Amino acid sequence: MVHDSRIRLTLAQSVVATLCVSLATYALTQTGSTQPWRQSAESSIDVQKRSDGLYVSTKNQNFSFIEKTSSTGNPEWFALKETIARTDNTYSDGPVSREVTVQAWRWPPSELKAQESWTLHEEGDAGESGDMGSPFYKVTKYGCCGERTVYSYFAMDSGKRTYQSTLELAEAFVLNAQPPKERFVSYDDSMGNDKALLTYGSRDHVISKVEIAGIGSIYAPGTKISLEYKGQVGSPVELDNANAKAGETSPFNFVIVLQYFGGSQIRLAVHNDDLDLASSSVPDDLVISRLPVE
Repeated sequence: MVHDSRIRLTLAQSVVATLCVSLATYALTQTGSTQPWRQSAESSIDVQKRSDGLYVSTKNQNFSFIEKTSSTGNPEWFALKETIARTDNTYSDGPVSREVTVQAWRWPPSELKAQESWTLHEEGDAGESGDMGSPFYKVTKYGCCGERTVYSYFAMDSGKRTYQSTLELAEAFVLNAQPPKERFVSYDDSMGNDKALLTYGSRDHVISKVEIAGIGSIYAPGTKISLEYKGQVGSPVELDNANAKAGETSPFNFVIVLQYFGGSQIRLAVHNDDLDLASSSVPDDLVISRLPVE
């Protein structure tokens, strides 16, 4: 019998499909080009019978054309070729292999032409580019057999993986700032050994990281992350851009709250755009320590 509910043999996966995209963009027409930019790809399914069951390999490819706000605040357009490859054994729990591959072409307004930008490869089951305001491409690797679901976030500007998290990213931003002023917080407890990693940074680089030791099985289930700032609780929160208090040289001053099962909390202070462990509150049975940033 099939144990993994994510084996979906739909009609679209059961045939070889040829996908073709013709992207005659505004940028290209402005340059007087009469030749549209085209890419194509095939999707496929392969089923093999072996002594230990049926091995089902699928490769699904599609294209999308999206608009994003760059780190400088300017609009950019990307063409994405997304490939999701997966192999399952019908008599095994979990996939034999799974990978998300994304190839990106960029249309900067100043260039008015397509540029091959970056390619990423990540173990996972699904990928998504999010809305216009999201600066990340997110790859999801679903948990199986006691494992945690893991999200990997890649910067759209570079294709570089900036965050890995078992919770959705928390975000703080300054409204209408140009260029964008925003910070993100990830929490990852997928590594085991009763430890978790909390990472704080921007869309394209990490500012600081801490390790939380001693979380154990009591702390893992139902962990929630939120941000607190001037009566706002949740994510995202909107920060003031001016009128900083005495000693504040940055608009990034707020509190990260980790809520664990049973009511225990970690309250991590962000002061002048850095984690301030001396001003934070941590339960006695947990140990928090700063890690070097690469």
